[in-house]
Amino acid sequence: MNKSISFADARLNMVESQIRPYSVIDLAVTEAFRIIPREAYVPEALASFAYMGEELAVGQGRFLLEPAAHARLLQAVQLTPEMRVLDIGCLQGYSSTILAQIVQ
Repeated sequence: MNKSISFADARLNMVESQIRPYSVIDLAVTEAFRIIPREAYVPEALASFAYMGEELAVGQGRFLLEPAAHARLLQAVQLTPEMRVLDIGCLQGYSSTILAQIVQ
C-alpha cells in the first residue's frame, strides 16, 4: 500500500469508490465496511492489497469476497439490528465481524 495512504483512508475509499457505486445504499452496511479493518483479516503479506476491488486468496483454496459483492449480498438480505445471524464458513472472521456491526 502506498505509504501516504492509511488503511483508514483506504477503507473510506473502498466504500466510496467500490461499494456505493455498486448500488449499496444501506447505511448500516456501508458503515460496517468503513469501520472494520479488512487488512486485519488477511495474511500479513496481503494487507496492502486488502482494499483492492477483488477477492483475495487467503489460503487453502479459500477467498475473501470482493468488497462490493459482499456488501451487495448483505444489503439484499435487508438486515436489521434485531436479527440473529449464523455465519458459516467465515474464514478468519471478517464476514462475522461485519455482520456483528449490523445485527446483534
